[in-house]
Amino acid sequence: MNPQSSTTLYEFVLSLHSIVRWAVVFFGAIVLAQALLGLLAAGELGPLGRRLGLFFVICLDLQVLLGIGLHLFLSPVTRQAMQDMGAAMKDPELRFWTAEHGLLMLVALVLVHVGRFLAGRAKSERSAHLRRFLTTAIALGLIYLRTPWPFASVPRPWIRLPF
Repeated sequence: MNPQSSTTLYEFVLSLHSIVRWAVVFFGAIVLAQALLGLLAAGELGPLGRRLGLFFVICLDLQVLLGIGLHLFLSPVTRQAMQDMGAAMKDPELRFWTAEHGLLMLVALVLVHVGRFLAGRAKSERSAHLRRFLTTAIALGLIYLRTPWPFASVPRPWIRLPF
């Protein structure tokens, strides 16, 4: 693969990663709100709630897969960091991209999957809503903490488009 097509692929995947972030935030907020409302009103989740929860998991899975592709194969930042991991861990921006961002996103992904599993095994709707609420809240907290927002210590634009 020539360097120009590699750069174009990197920009495209990075843009897609930026766009899918908003689907994760949107569906995550809906799942969190549904779980809270379910706790307060003691209601059933229903088919729409299950479907929206599934969309959240699918978006997060896709987001993490795109991120892994960027991290392992396409990103010039992580490629540079892998040259000297000791120096990368001393540089706040390289440490963010090489370790912090990806690790916390993987933890968030595991939490969301565990939450869905535990909610499905719950003996009552209240317990299912509580499990869904706690795991989603923690996962979204981790996602918000380590997403490179424009105001963060390692800033990126609100959205990156491939053109």
